[in-house]
Amino acid sequence: MRQGSWKLVRPAVNIAFADAEGQRLLERYVELDIEYKYHPENIQSIFTDMIPELALPTLPAPELYHIEDDPQERNNLATLHPERVRQMVSALDSWFEEVESERARIVV
Repeated sequence: MRQGSWKLVRPAVNIAFADAEGQRLLERYVELDIEYKYHPENIQSIFTDMIPELALPTLPAPELYHIEDDPQERNNLATLHPERVRQMVSALDSWFEEVESERARIVV
């Protein structure tokens, strides 16, 4: 998220499945999705397996960069500007909530 010369970064998170069965379900879903895209006539039913449980790691702290002064994003300023980080995280969270609310109202 950018605000003027400031850029808030939420570092990538490696999300894994809680067990091997979850990974197997994902692989099966991907196989069926590819088959449906290329040969929809071969798919006779909707994928109804359970959604696998995820093993969510502790989220890393957001990072803050002043891209005008640091275009390579090498100097994380989050600890020096905690209020700016809080404000930008709050704005970003509000945006995600708004998007999710709109998505939930889409009638298919």
